[in-house]
Amino acid sequence: KSEFEKSLFASPVAYPNISLLFSGGLDSLAGLCTLMDKNQDCSFILVSGCTSQLIARIQRDLIKEMVKYWQNQSRELRSVVIPFGIRKPVGNVQEETSQRSRGFVFLLIGAASAIMAKSTALYVCENGVGAVNLPFNEGQIGVDNTRGVHPLSLAQMSDFLGLILGKSLPIVNPFELSTKAEMCLALKKLGLGALIKMTISCDGFPLRIPDSPSQCGVCTSCLLRRCSLHAAGLDSADPGSCYRFDAKKSFVGIRKGQLYPLMAMLDQVDRIRTCVTSYSPWGALIEAFPELLEIQHNVCDRRHMGMTDVAQSYIRMYRAYVEEWGVFPLSLNCEKCKGV
Repeated sequence: KSEFEKSLFASPVAYPNISLLFSGGLDSLAGLCTLMDKNQDCSFILVSGCTSQLIARIQRDLIKEMVKYWQNQSRELRSVVIPFGIRKPVGNVQEETSQRSRGFVFLLIGAASAIMAKSTALYVCENGVGAVNLPFNEGQIGVDNTRGVHPLSLAQMSDFLGLILGKSLPIVNPFELSTKAEMCLALKKLGLGALIKMTISCDGFPLRIPDSPSQCGVCTSCLLRRCSLHAAGLDSADPGSCYRFDAKKSFVGIRKGQLYPLMAMLDQVDRIRTCVTSYSPWGALIEAFPELLEIQHNVCDRRHMGMTDVAQSYIRMYRAYVEEWGVFPLSLNCEKCKGV
């Protein structure tokens, strides 16, 4: 054990500390800034699972900027980078493309690092809307829904680790009841908006299209990013030139099939809006999205909150979410978009 610890950390880790999964995405950056601002007596261990050199460079550059920003404070900011990948199958074997195991691997890497840093928990930073990831339509089931940081996934992973370790290692998402826009307010408060362009959110990153930005602008992750940054008052840090298609200006040149994520998101927002503005918002939400009821019971048990308090917290979050979409200047100046 001591030799393993020595290989991961060349010197003893300062305590108290917070071990945090750091992907280099917008949520992980905003979450890190929030936690560092609130926990000024703590050191931080940023744990990154790296699947490409491009991602590694983004993570490394962001961490350098964070070290520079907090350098006047007498606390540590350490980075642990674990490269990993999956070999492509040999022969006439179809490659499994869903990458459903990625979340599990990231959490295991984070847990191992947290244990060796003697942290009391592993933190992940994901906005609540993205963590729950409600289906966009009734046909979206199973592999179509990412569940890597879902509240139930984190709870079950915590239980799994407890069985292995013989002691508790909670996995905590402090932002499970916050929208992405609310998370990004920390970047605005701390004057770190310039770092936003260094982060990546696109589902298809990197696009590998000559003379094109590396983010598409029309996948669900890009659209949520743009809507959230606008709602947080960070437009200037999120120019349309960073995307292949600028959702605020025009979709000219886009294929009809590429508009499906946008249409699905807007349809979901309309359904959520109908629920949260109804006479019985929680009843309407769990009827439209039954998985919220299981989440309510789980959050109630873990956080020792009353069922009503949990329901009201999710109602508040989803109301904020639909309001954020309500102020987003989405361009529908396109023949293919007129039915949206």
